[in-house]
Amino acid sequence: NKKDFEELMNKKNVKLVHFIGKDIVYFHLLFWPAMLKTSDVNNLDEVFVHGFLTIEGNKMSKSKGNFILADNALKFANPDYYRYYLCSKLNTDISDIDFSLDDFIQKVNSDLIGKFINIGSRTQNFLVKLNNSEIASGNIEKSESFKLNYQEIIDLIDKKEYSKALKNIMAIADKINAYVSNEEPWNKAKNGEEEKCIEICSEALNVFKDLTILLQPFIPSIAEKIFELLNTKNLNYGDLNKDSLNKVQKFKPFITRLEKNDFDGILN
Repeated sequence: NKKDFEELMNKKNVKLVHFIGKDIVYFHLLFWPAMLKTSDVNNLDEVFVHGFLTIEGNKMSKSKGNFILADNALKFANPDYYRYYLCSKLNTDISDIDFSLDDFIQKVNSDLIGKFINIGSRTQNFLVKLNNSEIASGNIEKSESFKLNYQEIIDLIDKKEYSKALKNIMAIADKINAYVSNEEPWNKAKNGEEEKCIEICSEALNVFKDLTILLQPFIPSIAEKIFELLNTKNLNYGDLNKDSLNKVQKFKPFITRLEKNDFDGILN
């Protein structure tokens, strides 16, 4: 990200948070802070400890071939998929985290594609076709109705309760998909109620923008692509509940469902 490491390490307003495995707690909480103190380097503000990563319920083992190399994993799926999946299992206890291929595929297909991306794919092109790609201003009632939910999600992220935060984000995605299904904008367009169709899709896309902001730390490359499709960028928490979208691009699928046969050979 082109940040200067030395500058970050020595800035007084930079919060240093370390993420470590439970096997190195003794060294990291006793000796490492002492070494930093004697080296006149800013010390740790927080240490987040998590459990071990297991594969299909078993400990990683090179001799048994039960392990996945990170570099090799990137040949099989988008890194955002792995990041999302592992974060969906992280919380503030030190229970082990299991990587199950079937569960990974189901989680990505269900959450990221079936719930989250589905909002944009169901609504965006109606605006392209019926409203010169423009989002109708003032349609943020749905977004504003989730204001307290957004704050709760931000608080959970700050507390490193990533599993709960992502679960709450997907609960909102479910509600917006249900809203679109109930309102049936496709029928509105077909029956000459184009203005109503535009309003429904604008409401949905404003929440889609909000959810992308909340998911940005977990799926940065996917979020960046969505912001491009929404003709915006560099959004943060301050842009939640804002009527800030103007024109959108035509929605084109840029991530696809995972299939198990795509992962042949991922286990070494």
